[in-house]
Amino acid sequence: MTDRSAAYSGLSDTRGQVKAIQEQFLGIFLNKLFDPALDEEENSKRIFTAAWLSAYEDTVEEFLGLILLLVQICARQPARPTEILSTQWFNSQNLRNVFIYEGTILISICYYKSQNITQQQRYVHRFLPPQLGQMVANFLTFIIPIHYLALLWSFRTEEPDLTDDGLITEASKALFLTYLWARRNDRWQSSELSDLLRKETVKYGLPELSIQSWRQISISIANRLFRAHKTALDFDDDENHGDQLNDFENSNPWDQLAPHSSAVAGNRYGVRLDIEYAKSEQSLVEHVNACRAWQKWLKVDQHHQPSNTKIYASEVGFKRPRSESIVLTDPQPIKSIKRVAVQL
Repeated sequence: MTDRSAAYSGLSDTRGQVKAIQEQFLGIFLNKLFDPALDEEENSKRIFTAAWLSAYEDTVEEFLGLILLLVQICARQPARPTEILSTQWFNSQNLRNVFIYEGTILISICYYKSQNITQQQRYVHRFLPPQLGQMVANFLTFIIPIHYLALLWSFRTEEPDLTDDGLITEASKALFLTYLWARRNDRWQSSELSDLLRKETVKYGLPELSIQSWRQISISIANRLFRAHKTALDFDDDENHGDQLNDFENSNPWDQLAPHSSAVAGNRYGVRLDIEYAKSEQSLVEHVNACRAWQKWLKVDQHHQPSNTKIYASEVGFKRPRSESIVLTDPQPIKSIKRVAVQL
């Protein structure tokens, strides 16, 4: 298995540098909290109580909500809730769709409506601005391990008869260890994203927005500032599904990121009411360039040199770090994304 394979993940594979950083971080974290007069089990029972775990999970939930909104704002036209909420960062029976590309996070989302109609998978690639990608990478690198450790010790308290292997088996079933927007036993639902968007827009004195209204707004911005659409519509709004789906691969990347084909892009989205998954490198680059143009307009872009890391055969006695872990562990300046959250 090579580090260029989707089956390899720099965030979780032991051959990379991230695992070593996680272990070092957990050691520092526990040393700050542990009482040296107590053993590990006594310390863990004292710290990882049910109340602590509940409060921690609430904080994680709030943070993930802000990340989700920023992804929906900064990665071009917002994805449909069912698509973005299926984001999988860890390989299971299905391959992950979170990758490190050009030094930041790339989320490749399967276009479900197309798949249901054509039985073929098509993907759109959402390229996060570097500072947001760093936030996601830090969350997966540092926060998830603490969450897992706390869950493991809570199980030890709740299920004292389980063996160590049994405890690990139970804790490893937690869905947040596979999906980005997930809890212990369930994944986020579309209604939660809609409620969150409404809540945050009202919080900052903006008109209450729904997912559909934000899609309308974002596509209108794309129409005016980035390209001139000829026609528009979404698959649900027309009977000629087959012809429209055939046009998807040949559509403009701005339309694919919406996501819909150029052949149906102008009938409902971003129009005046008073008048009535890409499989090639070229497609990937087009999607990334579209995301970068959008982020530059939002002023959340950061100059970023492409990753030109060369992969060599490992030398005798030397373990060369994998490309994804190289990018993740390479220190880079981080700019605040607070202004985006405030604007939201």
